[in-house]
Amino acid sequence: MKRTSLWITAAIALAAMSLPGTAWAMSGCPNTGRGESGPYKIEFAVGSSAIGPANTKTLDDVAGLIKSRYLKVCLLGRADKQGNQKANYDLSLRRSNAVAAALRKRGVNPKNITVIGAGEAYGDWLNILNQSQADRAVDITLSH
Repeated sequence: MKRTSLWITAAIALAAMSLPGTAWAMSGCPNTGRGESGPYKIEFAVGSSAIGPANTKTLDDVAGLIKSRYLKVCLLGRADKQGNQKANYDLSLRRSNAVAAALRKRGVNPKNITVIGAGEAYGDWLNILNQSQADRAVDITLSH
């Protein structure tokens, strides 16, 4: 990508982030207009969809919020650029499904869970903004 087009893309992305509900729209999560995003992220090892014990508290906290406040949750799985695009999409979807299963195990109603696999594409968008932590994770967004 040429330097000029990279700067234009970054400027558009930065401007878009300031619009209400834009992060939801860009991720494919349903936009209720009342999204709540916290520091809710489940990170994974390279090539893995196994949830590590370090994520237990986050999952417990999120499940408690969903159940106590009757919230819906959107799980957006991501992957890095290692491997091919199809494999990364499949991995991101497995990661989202693993988080969904962990939330169901904690009593969250499956009807309140939306699962999305973004592969490496969503990470590219965030990396333009110098947010390299975008790779190998599931972002958890809550809404009413």
